[in-house]
Amino acid sequence: MIKKGLVLIIALLFYVSGFYWLSLNQPMETFSTEHMNARLLPSVSFLKAVCGEFAPLVSDVFFAYGAVLASNFNHSTPKENWGYLFQVLKLSRDMDPYFKDPYRLVQGIYPWIAKMPDRAISFLKKGVDFRTWDAILSYYIGFDYYFFSERYRESARYLFMSARIDHNPFMGTLASKIAYRGGDVDTGITFLTGVLKNTLNEKTRNTIMMRINALRGVKLLKKAVTEYKKRYGRMPGSLEELVSKGIIHKLPENPYKTPYRLEAGRIRFD
Repeated sequence: MIKKGLVLIIALLFYVSGFYWLSLNQPMETFSTEHMNARLLPSVSFLKAVCGEFAPLVSDVFFAYGAVLASNFNHSTPKENWGYLFQVLKLSRDMDPYFKDPYRLVQGIYPWIAKMPDRAISFLKKGVDFRTWDAILSYYIGFDYYFFSERYRESARYLFMSARIDHNPFMGTLASKIAYRGGDVDTGITFLTGVLKNTLNEKTRNTIMMRINALRGVKLLKKAVTEYKKRYGRMPGSLEELVSKGIIHKLPENPYKTPYRLEAGRIRFD
């Protein structure tokens, strides 16, 4: 049985190596249209049936292949390529759902580079079911719901889960604020500042810092709108009135390079 399994693993290595060789020796756009076809990938049920106890090793093989592909992807990579990579990493995850690296890789690239946070969330949820001791996975999901989707109830649910696993009272308090106060600006700034302290990747830090600065602008404008209502007994017709009426000297600059705007009583910035 062991000998048979090793033969299958070697065959699989050659199979995956063929894709790897193609990715190195053809332009990425040609590789995507001719060879990045998820239908060419084996199914999880087939792999589990033939690999047996070697499933974790197969997981490693597909993760290594996925990591090589991911290193060649960027913001301009076609969605089809991202879809193919997602299926490769799903194979790695499903062959060994306790293997942490696929979850970290998906979180590191799909919300930020691929602009597909929903895919990251769906991928991570399986990890939560299996890696029940791992507080970081539910934290990632809570962050993605908050930062990319503004789905505060779902964000709070997973942050609560992370707090229970990690016995983190601060995270529990923060989750409570998000759950009951939704888009509260001070809560958002506190949350993202905490995330920033634990983020090493410079591009990710810049992205988070942009959101923090944007929220600081919202905070300033909300305070000015409150003062306007106190003076005039009504909402301003536009944010420009805050300047013309002398409430603030000038409108803050939005780091996203679009003007802040007042919509249905809320300050919007993106």
